[in-house]
Amino acid sequence: MDEEQMRRWVAETLERLGTSGFRAGFTLSAKDRAYALEHGEATVRRHARELLERRVGPAQPARDGKQTPFRGHPVFTAQHATGTCCRGCIAKWHHIPQGRPLTDEELGRLSELTVRWIRRDIARHDPTYGLDQHFLCNPEKIARLVDAAGIREGDRVAELGAGVGTVAAEVPEEASLTLVELDPALCARLRERFAKREGVRVAQGDALAYLAGAKAGEETLDVIISNLPAELTSRVLDALAGMRFRTAVVAVRAGQDLAPWEGRLEVEPVETLEPGDFSPRQPFASEVIRVRA
Repeated sequence: MDEEQMRRWVAETLERLGTSGFRAGFTLSAKDRAYALEHGEATVRRHARELLERRVGPAQPARDGKQTPFRGHPVFTAQHATGTCCRGCIAKWHHIPQGRPLTDEELGRLSELTVRWIRRDIARHDPTYGLDQHFLCNPEKIARLVDAAGIREGDRVAELGAGVGTVAAEVPEEASLTLVELDPALCARLRERFAKREGVRVAQGDALAYLAGAKAGEETLDVIISNLPAELTSRVLDALAGMRFRTAVVAVRAGQDLAPWEGRLEVEPVETLEPGDFSPRQPFASEVIRVRA
């Protein structure tokens, strides 16, 4: 099944499932939506495949009919919503007979259905999803980004476009951290997430205005991390030119021409960020660069 066939099958299946008041009544909790966003679709897809393979894949699953909890992971909710929670429901809604193992193709198709239901549910209920906001969620790439920043004890760090806090969570606690985010819903989420961590301040507002204020001497920064949308990165680099700081780590669109900043900033590549490293998936690749004045 190619992507277009999968898209049509998912749409038709979800429309059919929507005729059931029971199935249509499921929605992710705020906690599960945050989990899906912060861990990313690739991780959720892997979990979905593992959970379905273990819980409904065998010919005779243990406790069939009661093996899927109603909470604890976004995939569990998605299974109930999509009729993939037990072999009886799978037989009823997806016409796959009981009494034999699910094939590799069937497991792949059903697990993908749960992932796309999660994607749709987030888009319907989370005001931060789909508004050109893509949150870096690959833990290895986040670790390399933070490592490239070279953060030291006592550093004053600012993250521009902090999103749901996936990068901020990896910043060493020995540094003070200002999280700048325009979206008020995301700011509320950040305040809740870092409420028990000392030295973290959430500043709601325009990141470029914040950076201009720091450049004018309103705030002293040692390290700057920028995860702003690609169309703003040129303005970020312009602001960094002539500003006092030790290190900045900036995500730019892959292939962006950096020649205009030659001689004004010292720039070196750090890491490529693939579309799937973001949640929701970003439509293009990005590159993390390390910048020094």
